[in-house]
Amino acid sequence: MASASGSSLPSPPDSTGNETEANKQDQDQGSAAPRGEAIGGYLENLSEQILEVNLNQRDNNHPLVQKHMSPEFRGKHDALPKVNNRDAHQDNLKKHLAAQPNLKVEILNHSSDVDDSRGRATVYLYYKLHGLEHGLGREAVAVLSWERKQGNWKIIKHQGMRGPSGFS
Repeated sequence: MASASGSSLPSPPDSTGNETEANKQDQDQGSAAPRGEAIGGYLENLSEQILEVNLNQRDNNHPLVQKHMSPEFRGKHDALPKVNNRDAHQDNLKKHLAAQPNLKVEILNHSSDVDDSRGRATVYLYYKLHGLEHGLGREAVAVLSWERKQGNWKIIKHQGMRGPSGFS
């Protein structure tokens, strides 16, 4: 998993897969992400990093969260109350993580479906939760709906579901 701490991602390529001027500038500034990265890969990487900073680093004021989670974000997860904005989601997440101090997330797989002409994408994250009570682990799925507005991709919706528990 890519680390989100202190690094910025390059701008996504344009719809033809070509580098944009902003992407070239990101490379000139030493960004670790590869040049010409496809939009789906870019959003999968961003999704992983946001999950990392939100859950593993417990930093919901991180610049990635503020920049790429829409204020009108909606969320529905079987472990958290349904929310209709980013701040409510972050508050719920804080409470949930306080009750699970050893919780860590490991991304197992990801994929995406991008409709660049409409400025919409869906990222699917399959991950494992470690550090639950009694040494249990659990697998889960997150479906993140992304939307591009004024050239910036933002998560507008999260749907999550946990699987059965087992020993880590």
